[in-house]
Parts: sequence; structure tokens; C-alpha cells
Amino acid sequence: MMLNVNVQQFCRAGRCLLQDIELQFAASGFSVILGPNGAGKSTLLKLIAGQDKIEQGRVRLDGTDIHAIDLSARACRLAMLTQEHPLNFPFSVLDVVRMGCYPLGLSDEASAHKAQTLLKQMELAGLALRNYLTLSGGEKQRVQMARVLAQLGEESQLLLLDEPLTGMDLRHQHLTLDYLRQLAQTGLRVIAVLHDPLLAAQYADHLILLKQGQLKAEGDLTTVWNDATLSDLYDLPLRVSLDAGIPRLEALADNLFGA
Repeated sequence: MMLNVNVQQFCRAGRCLLQDIELQFAASGFSVILGPNGAGKSTLLKLIAGQDKIEQGRVRLDGTDIHAIDLSARACRLAMLTQEHPLNFPFSVLDVVRMGCYPLGLSDEASAHKAQTLLKQMELAGLALRNYLTLSGGEKQRVQMARVLAQLGEESQLLLLDEPLTGMDLRHQHLTLDYLRQLAQTGLRVIAVLHDPLLAAQYADHLILLKQGQLKAEGDLTTVWNDATLSDLYDLPLRVSLDAGIPRLEALADNLFGA
């Protein structure tokens, strides 16, 4: 699988949200998009998924324009977790996860088994029969992660995740990222939007830095993990380092806001 992303310009309501972005992704790996609020991270993810049409540019999956792939085939080749989960019906947790299996055409027995396996992976097996609406925010997010993971099948090439860690406690943030890294080592390309650069640095093998709709830098940790690049990205004086391969980051409090 080759994913080529070319966004010369993407605007909405007269405002340019992304421009001059050229990215190429190989078949597998874990990429994370970083940047301040309003940088265009979610917009870029939606363009990759084909949810919006680019005025100038194109997203190609294996050489085919993403919009030329019909919706049913696209659902089998990519799965996406969005920030919004407008589910207001009292389904059980198990049934919510089974919804993710729909594009795969699995039998009831097979979808139930897959859902139960993923609930166990997300440490939710004990909540399988609970009313989804009664869960905490972090628990709901883990259920939604399991639902999206249930969509992955033999044809899957892309897993797109917009802020997948929202509401999760520290344990489940790391549990989720570790599992995503494992998936990315099995021939799947995972692309996620995260807000925490330390978590991104710890788990991703490819970092994409966006600011004001433009690509500021991209590459592995050794390429982008430096004071100048990250301080400019966040408009915040930072000191970063790699200590025995462990990324570290410190805000220079004495220099904040010109103090």
C-alpha cells in the first residue's frame, strides 16, 4: 500500500485551512500528526479518509484517487475514529462494538466473537452487557476504539484516529498506543492525531508537524525532536532531549510569554 497526500490548497467558508502539504506513506507504520489547536490536524485526517473533497490536490491510495473508491470498498480498506460519537440509544457495549463489523459482512457469531476479543483487548470485557450510555467518558472512548478496530479486516490498509485518547486514564492511554504500535508492525498504516508530543515521540515512528495549515516538518524522531522545531511549532520555549532513547520535554518557565 502506498498513500500519497497532496494538498495544494483546501479552503472552507473563504478560509484556507491547509496548503502546500505533500506526504507519502509506505504500507505500514505508526504516524502521528502534532500541532497546536487550529493547525488543520483533523482536517488533514478527514481529507485522507475522503470525507472532504480537495479543491487543489489529491489523495491517492495505491495510485487510485480516494474518491474513486466506492464507499463500501473504502469501508473495507480504511477505518476512522472521529472526535464526535453521536450515539444516544441504550445499546449494550457489545452491540456498539459489533457495529464496527458491519462492512465486513460477518455472521452474528463471528461478529460477536470479534467484538468480545476487542473488548478484552481494551480491558472492557466486564462491561460487555452494560448500557453504553451509562459509561464514563473514558470508557466510552475505549468502546469506540474497539468499534473502529472491529472494522479492520483482511483488506484493511489504513487506520485513521482523531484524538483517540480523549478521556482515557494514563494506563489506558499507554495500553492503546502500545496496541496501535503492534498493529502498525503487521502491515497496517496507522495515522493518529495526538496532542501530547511526549506520547507521540514514545510510540510513533513518523511525526507530522502542522501549524496554521502548513507542514512545518515531518520525519522520524531524530529529524523533528529538537528545541527549535518544537518551540516554533507551539510558540512556546521548550527544551527537548533524547536520554538513552527516551524523549524528554520541558517548558522553560522563566521564558514564557517573554517573561
